[in-house]
Order: sequence, then C-alpha cells, then structure tokens
Amino acid sequence: MIPIHRLIRTRRKTIALIVERDGTLTVRAPLRLRDATIRQIVADKEDWIRAKQAESRLLEPPLPAKEYV
Repeated sequence: MIPIHRLIRTRRKTIALIVERDGTLTVRAPLRLRDATIRQIVADKEDWIRAKQAESRLLEPPLPAKEYV
C-alpha cells in the first residue's frame, strides 16, 4: 500500500493524485468522499504512482535548503 503524504479536501468534484518531486503522494479529494474510497482509488492506481515515483528519482536532485547567514 502506498502511503498518502498529504490529503487535501476541497470543494471539487474529482480526485487528483499528485506525485511530488520528492516522490511523496498528495491526494486532492472532494469534501464528502469517504476515506475507504480514496484508499481504493490509490490502490487501483498503484502501478501508475510507482512509475511516477521512479521517474521523480531519475530527475535532478532537489536543491539544497537555503542557508541564511
């Protein structure tokens, strides 16, 4: 099972699965969509999510955090 890093509920009609540059998964979902339904959608799209996470590992490394001196 793929962990959901962030779950954002908004007034929307569809669900969005976003694989961030660091490989974490963000899910944007409608307000009334049940957690079980969200987990089922993520499970159904597991192959796609894993492929996108692999792509994000191939991208250039993230920039180091800015250090203010």
